[in-house]
Amino acid sequence: MEECLIMPKQTGQKDAFYASLELYYNSYKRGEAWYSNDIFKIEIQKKLPYLRKGAQDGPYLVKQSELTRYFGLVYYDYTSKPGKGHITNNGIRFFNAYLQNNYDLQIEIIIDA
Repeated sequence: MEECLIMPKQTGQKDAFYASLELYYNSYKRGEAWYSNDIFKIEIQKKLPYLRKGAQDGPYLVKQSELTRYFGLVYYDYTSKPGKGHITNNGIRFFNAYLQNNYDLQIEIIIDA
């Protein structure tokens, strides 16, 4: 079998990826240990107004951060109610590379994930 990259379902949009990671990064910068899904669902709609059409679908809104979790940039606690997550060390490195337009480091972090 050939090697292949298996992507998660739901969303793979670049704007959702970076907006989601920014929300978790900002939470980290404020010193918050965890970022609640309830807050995430509100804030992601502010960052990406086109999501307001799906605003009644909470899982759809949370899925916007799926790629960040898939690549290990965000850790998600599936046992808590409401759900919560936080940015990982690799997520911090990745977002800082993004802020510095360091595409090589971003790619390296994703490939090593």
